[in-house]
Amino acid sequence: MEELSKLKQEIEATQVIVFAGGKAKRFGYSDKPKALLPLGNTTLLDHQIEMFEKCGFKRFVLLVGYMGDKVVAHMKSRHRTLDYVVSFDPDVPKVGKGKALKQAIINKSIDVRKRGVIAFPDDVFLDRSLPYRLLSNHVFSARNHGASLTILLVSGRHYPYGVVRETDAHGRALSFEEKPFIPLLTSTGICVVEPDFYALLMKKVDIKSKGAVEFESIVYPEFARTKKMGVMTIPPDVWCSVNDPKEYEVALEAIKNSQKKKGAR
Repeated sequence: MEELSKLKQEIEATQVIVFAGGKAKRFGYSDKPKALLPLGNTTLLDHQIEMFEKCGFKRFVLLVGYMGDKVVAHMKSRHRTLDYVVSFDPDVPKVGKGKALKQAIINKSIDVRKRGVIAFPDDVFLDRSLPYRLLSNHVFSARNHGASLTILLVSGRHYPYGVVRETDAHGRALSFEEKPFIPLLTSTGICVVEPDFYALLMKKVDIKSKGAVEFESIVYPEFARTKKMGVMTIPPDVWCSVNDPKEYEVALEAIKNSQKKKGAR
């Protein structure tokens, strides 16, 4: 019971940093940001916020860019009692996740003294207890192995194309497999970070640089090199990434099936 009480305190002291920018034009919507794409009777953003709320998280930081005002209006309408702050992307031609995070640190939306969970609405998780389990895993890894960062992985992904693994000397296929499962540990995007993550990000990311900056390509390798990156692996069937219309349809169907199962209980 004491350990559960301590974990509850850790959860309540952790800020959830949600990337709520991005465009939805490739999904057929020109009037809303990607975070507000419909998902059953809710939106991608609501689906994620409610997952974290049910796991006991209390404070949220929303990073917004494209049509950010619509996200703000939605939050005021849908989540009136939620403890959250909003950080708008820096006014530069190309942003990326790294610059958006640094801007939120500069304007003090992110509390650099506190642990954070970084999450993305276009990662749809069917296991709604994942934030709780991920933080528990991270706290153990940080306490016992010095982890400053824990990333959530799936054990593999279905490759979206047909594959010939081997050919003979005459250029003939010796096998063919349509959309094979590739057992390569793959990041889902969600991660837990300690305060030294923010310090390294501030040092490595230049808001005035010409191109967009992705923090994963800059910060992750450093934590992996210094053995400060922990991992937690989950089955691939509890995660739907929503990066294109086809994946969006898969996520919609997965949510529908999940809701049917709940209704049948």
